[in-house]
Amino acid sequence: MAMGSFRKRLLLVASLVLVLFVWPFYWALLEAYEGVAEDGIRQRLAADVQVVLASADRGDGHYYQPRDLPNARFAQLETEVLGQVYGRSGQLLWQTPKATALGLSYTPEYHPEEALFLRRGDYFLYDQDLVHGAAKVSIVTWKSAAEFDRQRQAFKRQLKLWLLSSLCVLIALLWLGLHWGLQPLAVLRRQLTELQQGQRDTLDDRVPDEVRALTQGLNQMLSAERQQRERYRTTLADLAHSLKTPLAVLDQVRHALALRSDCQRELAVLDEQVQRMNQQISYQLQRAVSQRSPLDRSQHPLLPVLNKLQASLDKVYRDKQVQFMQQLPADFALGLSEGDALEVFGNLLDNAYRLCVRQVRIQCVQQGNSWQVWVEDDGAGVPQALRESILRRGVRADEQHPGQGIGLAVVVDILDSYGLGLSVGESSLGGACFRLAPLEAASAVD
Repeated sequence: MAMGSFRKRLLLVASLVLVLFVWPFYWALLEAYEGVAEDGIRQRLAADVQVVLASADRGDGHYYQPRDLPNARFAQLETEVLGQVYGRSGQLLWQTPKATALGLSYTPEYHPEEALFLRRGDYFLYDQDLVHGAAKVSIVTWKSAAEFDRQRQAFKRQLKLWLLSSLCVLIALLWLGLHWGLQPLAVLRRQLTELQQGQRDTLDDRVPDEVRALTQGLNQMLSAERQQRERYRTTLADLAHSLKTPLAVLDQVRHALALRSDCQRELAVLDEQVQRMNQQISYQLQRAVSQRSPLDRSQHPLLPVLNKLQASLDKVYRDKQVQFMQQLPADFALGLSEGDALEVFGNLLDNAYRLCVRQVRIQCVQQGNSWQVWVEDDGAGVPQALRESILRRGVRADEQHPGQGIGLAVVVDILDSYGLGLSVGESSLGGACFRLAPLEAASAVD
């Protein structure tokens, strides 16, 4: 799943939104829990104020410390509830024995209109200002925060576990939802692959509204492109057929002029023009046959094509007893259609068979991160000055055999339509080496 895919991008955005939502939600729940827990402690300490006041009141506006308090919690050393009574000027009037043992001290902040609840270090305290008889006092009750902190930490761990589990479940559900929601795009991609491999002619119109215009536009483009290619082929075929008779007449005239010794100059001019017309017609017809759809990416193994060409060329050049060597993986494919592969390697191997001494080799060579297919022979090779020009239409390096000089030009046109290039170099066998490679690597020549 690539990073540029819709599914991964949407899942990433949705996950970020969930995290951004869960993070403040976590703190809100934690704050709510702390608020409820602290409110419970506040109510408990407020109730203890009345116990302390009743225990310390001597009845005449003064306070004393009894041996036994009414609330048994004050008489236990391990208790976490402690009480003190302060006077208006801040002097300590009375405290429970356990407050004395723990050395608790506090400077009251007198707020007659409301009680004060706060945390002081490891303790919570509740400060209630009262007018008791003739005395104005501050009743302070204490409670250790250790239990609160332990419960808070346990709740934080449990809350993190809950939220993390919920987040994982939500992300999994989002992934399933995105997988289902983007299924039409996956179907469209599969249909495009089938279209490129030649397994279908059009895309299915039964798609969601959001992509229906896209599929309809692609189908219309494919139909128009297919019709255009067909018209191009038909037009060229009609042109070739219409020129066939005039060329035959001209050829007869050429033979008639050849019998006259006083027309040799005119005969040379006529012969040159007829050959040029034949070259143009053959070249355009072969280009029309090799035209393909830009969406066509069908893969055809190369070895069956080479075996078929070898069987034919071995018969044609039986007298030479050519040794043909194939060094290609069994499943190697260039992405050429079968017809284009026959045209390309038919031209290259025919040249190699015709110009070799005894050996022809075709091999796949790895060059860095790319590959090259080399077609080599042990013939005389191609001179450095002709290695670029022979790839152009009408230029021939071999003048000893009949031909029109268009074979390699057609090969270059076919390869170019597939994003491939052709270059010429020297072979280790001693002859020419024709290299087929992606365009960026095709210019590398030894």
